[in-house]
Amino acid sequence: MHSLREWLNSKQRETRRGRAELCLAERSALWNSKPENRHLPSWWEHAGIRWLTRKRRWTEPQRKMMGQAARVHFLRGGLIVLLLAIVTFFGENLRHSLREQAQAKENSTRAEGLVRSLVNAEITQVPFVIAEIEQQRESTDPRLIARFAEASDKPGEKLRLALALLPVDKEQIPYLSEQLTTCSLPQFAVVRDALAPYKEELTQELWGMVMDDQHDASQRFQAAAALANYVPNDARWEQVAPFVAHHLTSKISTVSFGQWLNHFRAASHQLTPVLENLNFDENRPSKQRETATLALAVYWRRKPEKLTQLILATEELTVFDVLIEALRPYARQVNPGLVAKVQAPLPANSEAEERDAHWQVQAMAAVTLVHLGYGEDVWPMLKITPDPSLRSFIIQGLGKFQTNQNVLAARLEVESDVSIRRALIQSLGGLDASRIPASDRTRIANQLAAIYVNDIDPGLHSSVAWALDQWDIERPSLNVTISAQLDEERKQRKLQLSKRVDEAQSRLDAYERNELPGQQALWERNLNLQALALPDSLNDELITHFPLDESNGQEAANSIAGQHKAVYQGTGHPEWVPGVIGGALKLNADGEFVGVGPVSPNKKGPISYGCWVHCKPIGPAVLLATRRPPR
Repeated sequence: MHSLREWLNSKQRETRRGRAELCLAERSALWNSKPENRHLPSWWEHAGIRWLTRKRRWTEPQRKMMGQAARVHFLRGGLIVLLLAIVTFFGENLRHSLREQAQAKENSTRAEGLVRSLVNAEITQVPFVIAEIEQQRESTDPRLIARFAEASDKPGEKLRLALALLPVDKEQIPYLSEQLTTCSLPQFAVVRDALAPYKEELTQELWGMVMDDQHDASQRFQAAAALANYVPNDARWEQVAPFVAHHLTSKISTVSFGQWLNHFRAASHQLTPVLENLNFDENRPSKQRETATLALAVYWRRKPEKLTQLILATEELTVFDVLIEALRPYARQVNPGLVAKVQAPLPANSEAEERDAHWQVQAMAAVTLVHLGYGEDVWPMLKITPDPSLRSFIIQGLGKFQTNQNVLAARLEVESDVSIRRALIQSLGGLDASRIPASDRTRIANQLAAIYVNDIDPGLHSSVAWALDQWDIERPSLNVTISAQLDEERKQRKLQLSKRVDEAQSRLDAYERNELPGQQALWERNLNLQALALPDSLNDELITHFPLDESNGQEAANSIAGQHKAVYQGTGHPEWVPGVIGGALKLNADGEFVGVGPVSPNKKGPISYGCWVHCKPIGPAVLLATRRPPR
């Protein structure tokens, strides 16, 4: 029987269910004999028994044992769950507390960093720092308040702290409104924009300051700049615009001028009428008029007809450069008006000054057309005419206003009319060579040198010589190379011209080396001694003569009988005006000049004469005439 039971048990252990049934039987027998919890099946044995055995086949002792096991394991499980819940709860609380402490420390560190960044930031970066502070108000505000209380002797730091506190503390408005009219230019825009939400409270006070002549002018000006942003359409601008325009054009430095222009841009329509009056007021200083023009060029950037009006009246290259760049986008639009100006006839019975003014406007229109790419309308005007006045004004303007050197050189390359070629060369010579790229300067100088060497027209030759001298470029040598294509007559003319030029150059070199320094010193000494009273009237023939070599410049006009005279030629009406030293002859009409007539044949040695003249556009000048001994 014993062996049979062992065999049955061994067969039963071969299956999971069998093993569970044997475990149930063993645990039931043990527990029922000693009903202690330690004899109950473990929780996994309990679970296996319930899962693998049939409950209806359990015996009563087994049911009793399994019930007790279920209660014990349920209680133990509940205790474990409770313990885990307690541990989890306290663990989470601890973790949350630690996280809060870390966050508080991080916030404190970040707040300190933000406040430090605020007081050390460039003023233009302050609004961005304040935007970050808005996210950390709880931790930054106490620090801002504490730093503000300690910053009384640090105006830059105090201003930054006040700007940061303004969104949460309106008590900062009085301090910041005071700073608005006294702060530096970089600070102005930041303070103005920070106070913009409170402009209703500030505008009345600002208007009172601007209209009060007793206030400091710079404070009034800054108050007006703030009002330009706050209330650009207020009717009171009509009263304060003259003050603002005057201060802007006469008191503001060149460095800050552009920034202040931008601060007034919103109210520019209030200022442009006054600026326009300043621009055309000839009684104003030229610098103020120039500044007014620059301001109008900015404010009228989208008004080509106004820009055209300005550019025709400008006299300064810096202003012209600004205006021409503003006009370029409207080149096609303004072209017809400029062409009409160029072709406008001279009014009948015009006085000399009226004629000059008319030609100057035409010349500026022509120069503007060339700058805008419409040179074809201008080149024919450079052809010589019986009255070359307009041509002269155009040549001067093309050089003075720095016309593109490549445009002039390209036209010179294809132009066939000699007088126009001369004008183009003279225009090139009038350019500021320092503003021309070295590569262009070299290329154009070679182009001019080729004309100087190869062209036999004396006008072209002298024009090129002058242009190269203006550019401080050495003239090329004039070695004559006779081309096989030249006919005999042209060969001879070229040889003669080369010989004459070489002889003249040799004489000039010797004179400049040996005689000119002493002669120039004598002229300068004698002219400095001249203190001639202006005569009551002027004879159209006799102008004046100063026999400098013979009397050391002490003689009155025409005092030495039979001596040389300086003679006026022309149809205008010259007048006496104060010269650099003593009296000067003012030439008013185009085509006027003063010539020096024949010298007394009895005078054998070198002589020189001089007189002061005043002519447009160069102003005071001196006429010097010399005769050297024959060589």
